[in-house]
Amino acid sequence: MGVECNIRELMKDINIRDIIDLATQEVGNPEAELKKVYEWHHERKLMIIKGTISIAISLIVTLAIAFLKSELKIEYDTMLYPLGFSLLTMTYGFYELNRVRRLGKKYIASIGLLNRFKRITPFLTLYRSAINNE
Repeated sequence: MGVECNIRELMKDINIRDIIDLATQEVGNPEAELKKVYEWHHERKLMIIKGTISIAISLIVTLAIAFLKSELKIEYDTMLYPLGFSLLTMTYGFYELNRVRRLGKKYIASIGLLNRFKRITPFLTLYRSAINNE
């Protein structure tokens, strides 16, 4: 029961129609195409995460250096705003990093779903043609 609930949670984010299209189209290797899509999503997410965390860390380091050298001519309360912003940005980056872990599980669930759809491709093709003719 617990594994099925996890699969259902993963399936909420997967576009079922795209997987059906991939299973019913004349694609040479649908698993490879699905892998390309997930690799692209993974790389894009990692690039966003790296950028977000890097920006936050560079702002914190800049503020720390300026604070230690006493180059800032602002009050300490005012310095808390950019520091808070950078900490929130870093928190968002780590939150997204945690979400990237789920991407692998979504990929595995998509492959399983694709294989199930490939077994019933004739039915899906017939069903689509019946719906499109109405």
